[in-house]
Amino acid sequence: MCRPTLGGQGAKGIIPFKHDLLTFMKDVRRDEHILTSMHMINFMKVYHKAWLDTYVVGKVDPYKSLLRLCQSFAARHRFSQRVPCYTKLPELDMVLIRNDFAAAFWNKYNDHNLRDIINADETAVYYDMPPGKIWAEVGKSSKVDVTQKHSDRLTAMLSCRADGTLPFVLEPLPPNCTSVCQPLDVGVMGPFKKLLRTLWLEETPVVTAGEKRLAMIKRSIKAWDRISADAIKKSFVKAIPRPEILLV
Repeated sequence: MCRPTLGGQGAKGIIPFKHDLLTFMKDVRRDEHILTSMHMINFMKVYHKAWLDTYVVGKVDPYKSLLRLCQSFAARHRFSQRVPCYTKLPELDMVLIRNDFAAAFWNKYNDHNLRDIINADETAVYYDMPPGKIWAEVGKSSKVDVTQKHSDRLTAMLSCRADGTLPFVLEPLPPNCTSVCQPLDVGVMGPFKKLLRTLWLEETPVVTAGEKRLAMIKRSIKAWDRISADAIKKSFVKAIPRPEILLV
């Protein structure tokens, strides 16, 4: 037997300022400015900081929790994500190339101490830590103002020794395979970027270019200091596995 139910019993929204947030999102896209989840989070940081601080308490990964919240909110209000797609070598091909590269590398450098083997890579550090997607209303243009193409950013050069601590001989990596052959890409850059995002959530927004540069530098230093020597050593083992038998 079916029982009658009262209407209007849907789940209540988590965001108490949803109308203000939606107005902000529509205003940004109306002027063809870039709108990402980071801009939504920045709106919360500036205008609803107390609510934001309460929301992230106890979250295992505050950044991911906020991203999921923003994605759910945007989708509910008919915003869709536009994602650029890039081609790369098949995973199996990259692993085979990685294995060949590792064998050649250790055949050449097996006698070197691990502290003499250094991996270097550069990565962009953005003030607002934006993801690679933008929000656009369903059925409307996804064009953006070209003046917003470059966010406030720095380029950080990171280097690490194979033993986990700090004249160079440059050994080029196989093309299109840095995701499996580059130690920093394999096991360091991901945790580093995650730390950057977490630290960004803790910062108070600043306005001037000088303040943003200083914030990015301090954030990068703090994140790098939290990368463990063990994580670096494991990334070398995974990216350049030492063969059991070396050619002579």
